[in-house]
Amino acid sequence: MDDPPFFSIITATRNCGDTIDDLIGSLELCDQSLFEWVVIDSFSGDSTLPKIYSSSISRKVIIGDVPLGISRAWNIGLDRSFGEWVFFLGGDDLLLTPDSLSQLRSYILSITPSAVFYTRVSLVDEDLNIWDTAGDEWGTTRRGLMTGKMLPHQGMIVRRSLLLKFKFDERLTILGDYDMALKLLGYCGQFHFINQAPYSAMRCGGISTQFNSIAMLREISAVLLNNHHSRVNVYFFMLVVRYFLRSIVALILGQRLSFIINNQVRLLLGRAALPPLRSK
Repeated sequence: MDDPPFFSIITATRNCGDTIDDLIGSLELCDQSLFEWVVIDSFSGDSTLPKIYSSSISRKVIIGDVPLGISRAWNIGLDRSFGEWVFFLGGDDLLLTPDSLSQLRSYILSITPSAVFYTRVSLVDEDLNIWDTAGDEWGTTRRGLMTGKMLPHQGMIVRRSLLLKFKFDERLTILGDYDMALKLLGYCGQFHFINQAPYSAMRCGGISTQFNSIAMLREISAVLLNNHHSRVNVYFFMLVVRYFLRSIVALILGQRLSFIINNQVRLLLGRAALPPLRSK
């Protein structure tokens, strides 16, 4: 039997035929000995699966006909993976350079006590033009997490054993990754920021950059109450106001400007004093 890979890259797909080529191409250029690719597909009816099956990636596990639900898909991927470290990339994401994984491996091995790493992530348009970068130093990131700012899962690298300890909450259809980030924060206390150029990219227009006021607020409130807040208070009120304003801006100016303006507002709100994180 082959030795377990260093990374497990888990991808949930559904009709990603128009974008999956970019992800496949970026993975094919990486050192194949470093990773396995675990794909969980939810009844794709386009070219997604044929493209995945025909890729030259040497280690790939493909699980098909999985009912809808990103958290469920990620949990299935965790159960079927063997890598020490897990990296979640969607069907419209990609790695930016052929040595992304080798550089990440070298960095992780040099900081062995940490269990959760995160990096900057490039935001790109449909033509892969980079127009913004997500990811800040730890103090800013912690403040953002505590006030409803999601940490892009495309930039998080987590020990698989730790993810298996908590698992994703399958009741959450949008923000399973945000819920997991808060669980990990409560357990670890701090994530290690890899303060370098981005290794991965996410397309603007996915769920992380879109906004559905009702569904998003419902899940954000549930996640914050479950992981941190014992009651609805001033911090949740600020969250509601910010997301309501963001929905208005998105309707008027579009998603891209909304995302940029939201980042600036989040930085201002993040300066408020935050209650201590409840340890688990």
